[in-house]
Amino acid sequence: TLLAAVDAAIGGKTAANLRGAKNLLGTFHQAAGVYISLGEVLGTAGLPGNAGWAGGLAEIMKTALLRGAVDELEPVAEVVASCRRGHPDNNGVRFIEQALPGTIEYKMMCVALDERDSLGIRAVLNLGHTFAHAFESLSGYRMSHGEAVGAGLVPAVRLSSLAMGFPISAVQRVEGTCRSAGFWPLERPPPADRVADRFLLDKKRERDRTTLILLDQGGKPVRMRFDRKEVEKLLVAVLSI
Repeated sequence: TLLAAVDAAIGGKTAANLRGAKNLLGTFHQAAGVYISLGEVLGTAGLPGNAGWAGGLAEIMKTALLRGAVDELEPVAEVVASCRRGHPDNNGVRFIEQALPGTIEYKMMCVALDERDSLGIRAVLNLGHTFAHAFESLSGYRMSHGEAVGAGLVPAVRLSSLAMGFPISAVQRVEGTCRSAGFWPLERPPPADRVADRFLLDKKRERDRTTLILLDQGGKPVRMRFDRKEVEKLLVAVLSI
């Protein structure tokens, strides 16, 4: 699937989901190689409900933001819409063909520099993911990972604007794309206190502080830490529909 091609197949993380949280039990084991056939990726119908398409496009959006390529987000909503009808149209195929190499290369670069996620370099790939993991676990994992990432990008960029000065014009573009793609708003938005509780189960937390990947004024990814009271107060603002 597209989601496997741009994310799951790369990086060597193997993990299981526990009842209350994502990816807490696992290990690192790199594949001998990863083979991605563009023709086969574009020929698949994805997972049931085409979640593989939507999830892959959400990861492409995330990486475009990390690379500072906000302009590349514009076609995503249209491509997701065509995929929800069963398969990307010709414009969607061209977009995916162009987006795949840069998305894969960015993740490979982060993994090569910080294979075991111990230097803080690989952590930038978690943009939107702390929110996404909370949404997934609170849904009982009925929500797919990729669609949860698409939803998680909205509160992530909103918080980036509040805490780091990420431009409001970029926030509006991300939010507009996520709304048009159907990633946002959530069908059943969870209350801020329950999301904050899940944050404290996230593997990136440090003691009682939540670590989030945000984007600064120039669009560069940074790590920010918030205590329980801070994060719940901020969540009330950034989770609003």
